[in-house]
Amino acid sequence: MFTPLAGKALRSTQLATARGNLWEGAVRSSKTISSIMVWLRYIRTGPPGALLMVGKTERTLKRNIIDVIVQMIGKKRCDYRAGAGEVVIFGRTIYVAGANDERAADKIKGLTLAGAYLDEVTTYPETFFQMLETRLSVEGAQWYGTTNPEGPNHWLKKQILDRARLHLRRDGTVVETQDPDALDVHRFSFVLDDNPSLPAAYVASLKRSHQGLFFKRYILGEWCLAEGVIYDSFDEAPARRGPGPGDLTVDVRRPGLRHRESVRRAADRDRRGQPHVRRQRVPARLAGGEAAADGRAVQRRRTPLAVDVRAPRTEGRTAVMDLRGPQRSVVHDAAVVGRHARRGEGGQRGEGRHPLGVHGVR
Repeated sequence: MFTPLAGKALRSTQLATARGNLWEGAVRSSKTISSIMVWLRYIRTGPPGALLMVGKTERTLKRNIIDVIVQMIGKKRCDYRAGAGEVVIFGRTIYVAGANDERAADKIKGLTLAGAYLDEVTTYPETFFQMLETRLSVEGAQWYGTTNPEGPNHWLKKQILDRARLHLRRDGTVVETQDPDALDVHRFSFVLDDNPSLPAAYVASLKRSHQGLFFKRYILGEWCLAEGVIYDSFDEAPARRGPGPGDLTVDVRRPGLRHRESVRRAADRDRRGQPHVRRQRVPARLAGGEAAADGRAVQRRRTPLAVDVRAPRTEGRTAVMDLRGPQRSVVHDAAVVGRHARRGEGGQRGEGRHPLGVHGVR
């Protein structure tokens, strides 16, 4: 069932010599097996003193870690005592605990520890981890942990991983910093392909079933946002600056202020295949009254908001519009605005509501 460690997994066991050692990254990437191998070695060779194993709950710790250890070394060498909060491995008694809420820190107050194993560290409250650091006071004490990535602002990444002294990166290279403020922590980052024992069909299926930000997190092992994201496949590359061919230029003015925005035109189409203009949010308090840079009047009457919409490289794309003003504006851009006026409801000659919130009369 278990195959010898190789590649990055083997390399991580050789580099796990710091006070803190954490395996993080993609699912099914051999993080757990690598960390367990190091933990079993530490149980036999580490300094004397109390040891601790932690999971989100005792049940998840048993399922994810202790049961795996039983399969590796047998029940005689790994005796889990349900209800006692202990497991005996290689004849050494180890406390077990869950850390699923802020009260978990009280469970380890007063302990003096020589070592600890932490499963799924990102599920712990930060207060528990900070308390654990104070408990590891035996000389030579070390801790070993595993986790899948969460958001880039998670406390574990910002407070611990980003300050690690050594980093075995996803591409297999090792980076060691000489920063005096770096923590005595070694970080090992994994991707799905780091586990050569997985069936090729399973790997391919897993890659097809995830996309967008979840592909980055669970397959590539990246720390990226996921919760609350509405569009999880957007392009993170910087947007093009300034108007280009096919864009409408919108100038919003009041005395002492000039605000310029670019509105996409022909490239966007609604579900009926018709072109439309994306909705733009502009402050209602802005007032018009100034002339355009080319000398044309933007709005001669003082209104709550005056905008001058024009497409420099397109014919017949000029309009002067008035947002929520008492005076209706004449719209010349029939291709973009006119069809909305024709479909809209109104009382005067096709008067309707423009998608930008502009009243238009064709």
